[in-house]
Amino acid sequence: MLLKIISSLSVSLTIIQVLSNCPTISASAQETTQETMTLCLNCSNTDGCASDDDSLEFEVPVSTCFSPTELYPDSGDVWGEFDILDECNERGVKRVIYDSKNGTCLGDITDTYILQYDKCLGPFGAPRPWGVFECSESL
Repeated sequence: MLLKIISSLSVSLTIIQVLSNCPTISASAQETTQETMTLCLNCSNTDGCASDDDSLEFEVPVSTCFSPTELYPDSGDVWGEFDILDECNERGVKRVIYDSKNGTCLGDITDTYILQYDKCLGPFGAPRPWGVFECSESL
């Protein structure tokens, strides 16, 4: 029995030693996609919301379901109550809205939108009816 345990430990240590020699990518070196949604009262297709001094900017999760009421509890006038899943692609942000309300996206899909980059989109509702979406890669 003792020989079996020692043999097992030897195999485990060899595996750990081999794995420790494998190259790794640290979290700081991995690229991540970030989405920014900017809402404003005055928007133009030439400069988006840049000329609006009362814009509101949100860093939105990408490829992760979220509940707007949990993530942005003080922004109820902007977001609805239903779960959202955003994906960045070449054309824009694909936004899928679910009928669940707990950040799981386990409900039925109620709406799907392609929100184009570099365009004023809306209306989103008062007090900032227009929005601009941007996705970027960061290290």
